[in-house]
Amino acid sequence: MTKKKKKENTATLPLILIGIELFFLKHSPTTAPSLKQKIVYLAPFFLLVAVIGFSFINLHQTFENIMPQIVQKSQQTMQISRMQYLITEFRVVVTYLRLLLVPINQSIDYYYPLSQSFFEINTLISFFILVMLAGTAIALRKKFLIFFFGICWFYIFLAVESSVIPIIDVIFEHRIYLPSKGSVQPGIKWMNESIRMYPPLISYFYPVATTYLDQQKYEAALQIVQNAYNSNNSDPMINALLGRAYCSIGNLEQALYFFDRALQLDSSFSNVYHDKAFCLFRFGKLQESKDISLQFIKLKPEFADSYYFIGAAYEKEGDLDNAAYYYEQALLKAPQNSTLASKTKERLTKIHK
Repeated sequence: MTKKKKKENTATLPLILIGIELFFLKHSPTTAPSLKQKIVYLAPFFLLVAVIGFSFINLHQTFENIMPQIVQKSQQTMQISRMQYLITEFRVVVTYLRLLLVPINQSIDYYYPLSQSFFEINTLISFFILVMLAGTAIALRKKFLIFFFGICWFYIFLAVESSVIPIIDVIFEHRIYLPSKGSVQPGIKWMNESIRMYPPLISYFYPVATTYLDQQKYEAALQIVQNAYNSNNSDPMINALLGRAYCSIGNLEQALYFFDRALQLDSSFSNVYHDKAFCLFRFGKLQESKDISLQFIKLKPEFADSYYFIGAAYEKEGDLDNAAYYYEQALLKAPQNSTLASKTKERLTKIHK
């Protein structure tokens, strides 16, 4: 899957482009594009959003079956209602702002309790802080346009992941990478122009364990997650990350211990099943990998990777009929033109030769 398809906030890109066009691109009366021309210029970006959205859905079904998919894809977890997620995000966004200003007390994974009511004191205060910030930006838009645009950028790029689309991790620092880029840089530019001072050197310390794992820097990832575990060993996410880290360095026993511990702490933490199945598959524990993948399918029947793993396990065992069956199931559920779909087609072609 491409990076563009993995970034949910790609959907807000057209709004940013419209803002740039309205506020910063100045045209002379003779060269200014008409409204129709502007729509033509921006239309491809809106089309891109639609294409990305539909690529997550299997369109080879009836309309009645497509609609539940749309609902499911717009809600990563059913354990948090949309309204509860929204009011929790008021506090989360204020936490993001605090981290940008004072980056202390950071963690690789946060234990962040959900808001139970809009009228909780912390939720109300956070809501009013966000409203006051937006109001201040609007009030200063004529005098300090760059400040106004920076605040708009911050809110717009958080709109998808911090609104009414429930995500299992209500807070994750990597979600403010792009929003902070748009809000901090204009702020520094404004300070330079208004106060004629050098921009301050701002240090950001974001969690990098998952990045290290993706880049195959396994020892560094293990050290980071181990430090987080020493501070909070009851967090299921941290235990799961430790399992991934130990699997990456070849320690299956420790990996399984932390995967199981993560599930003991939160049996609904479905992604652990996927990581555990992959680890078992990597070490040749094919039957165990299949068993875990089948458990994961019960929790997430639309997750194509699990079918692929089961098919790969059967293929390694020489059971090509079952391998083909699960590969075909993976292909049905995988987003069209995704990397997984391409890999699955390759395996099926090899089997049917």
